[in-house]
Amino acid sequence: MPKYQLLKVLSNASIPYALNLKNDIQWQNVTVPETLSRNSEQEWRYALEYRILDKKGDVLMKNIYHHCTRITVYKNKETQEGQLSAYYTDPNQQPTDGRNMLINLSDFPEAALLQFRIHSEPKSTDPGVINVAIRVYWLETVKEYKLAMASPKSGREKNVGTRKYL
Repeated sequence: MPKYQLLKVLSNASIPYALNLKNDIQWQNVTVPETLSRNSEQEWRYALEYRILDKKGDVLMKNIYHHCTRITVYKNKETQEGQLSAYYTDPNQQPTDGRNMLINLSDFPEAALLQFRIHSEPKSTDPGVINVAIRVYWLETVKEYKLAMASPKSGREKNVGTRKYL
């Protein structure tokens, strides 16, 4: 794992997509009303358990981060019809709004691996949550001379401060 102080973790929970069904659907013993897919007031809870490990696989830290999310629905002013803000190509699932969390690695200089899983406690994660998509970001500092060297390869102009590199 890169030697960075702070990691930003973005996540989206997936829920059953019930919009195009005429009746309520059954998903893993949970009844999901068809109107729920466009209910922007409905909250969905999920918890991410994460572990920071060293090179040998020993756990340096373990924690649980709880999220509460919704589905953003934009309404057409003329027709009052709702439009979802995000979708998957899988017709059986839809993403909820993204949530973020920060993980501070400054106390763990020997950190080598970051693991995630959905926390399985019944009160932590709503049963309608199918899965969670996770993306991890960190700030990377690039030396100015490396930007100058990379620019001709890309064929694009690079701006660094007030100087331009071609």
